[in-house]
Amino acid sequence: MPAEAGCGGFSQRGSNKRLLLLAGILVLLLSMAFGMRLKAAKLPPPEIRLTDTTPRGQGVSAEKRQRFCLNFKEKFSRKFQGSKVDVEGDGNRIFRIGWSGVDRSFAASITETAEIIKDLRDMGFKYLIISDGHKSTWNVDLKN
Repeated sequence: MPAEAGCGGFSQRGSNKRLLLLAGILVLLLSMAFGMRLKAAKLPPPEIRLTDTTPRGQGVSAEKRQRFCLNFKEKFSRKFQGSKVDVEGDGNRIFRIGWSGVDRSFAASITETAEIIKDLRDMGFKYLIISDGHKSTWNVDLKN
């Protein structure tokens, strides 16, 4: 048996070459990743312009909010049997969802759905109230 042979019949010289090749690849990948991180760090911070956040829903009438509610109620009640959707308050500016199956995760899923919140704001609603009808209620401020 040759002196170079190690465990499993691989030569130590071949094993060392593989390790050096893997180390070289690792160094190359790390240097590329570090270089990308430096480039990303040099990007300017995002700008937030207050002039772009104009109030929404100011010209929507109470009747339009009521029609929106009826449309939403029809779709929502198909999916969630026994739910109640209604508007209330001065000018129908409070949107209320009631359903016995409401829990923390359900309320969070509604409030984290950007389309629902955007639609409610665009219609001029000021508050969203989500309730299980018994002990738990979540109040969401939608003010523009």
